[in-house]
Amino acid sequence: MTPGTNDIGDWPALRATAERIRDDRARSDPAAVEAGRMTKEAARARVRVADALATLWQCVAEHRDIPELAACDAEIRADLATARAAAERVSAARPDHVPLALHAARIATLAHYHAPYRAGAHIALIRFLHACNQQARVDREPRRAAA
Repeated sequence: MTPGTNDIGDWPALRATAERIRDDRARSDPAAVEAGRMTKEAARARVRVADALATLWQCVAEHRDIPELAACDAEIRADLATARAAAERVSAARPDHVPLALHAARIATLAHYHAPYRAGAHIALIRFLHACNQQARVDREPRRAAA
């Protein structure tokens, strides 16, 4: 599945998707641990990475600086690859379920934004774009104040 072109640049929708991933894990992972399908360590790691993802996208959507996160870009990228594959499997099993397809497309878009911003880079594209957008906002402020 390719990124949903309607979601490119839709920071609020991508924020909501990142928050949904975090919230879904917080809700479902304890039961997976209890049933023996996941270790406590794996569940903690998944929530830690999803929390970092949600925090990053909250900052992007609210035009705030991104704080130091509990997960690095490589961890988030790997996690999104797994989440993307799972969402695509679920969506393919229910081709008539539009909300599942939309969720899978938005996860694919998140994965797109977490790819390295250029070949050989480790920094996610979204961090690069967000830094550029933040600088552009700062550069516009003096012109607004002078107007």
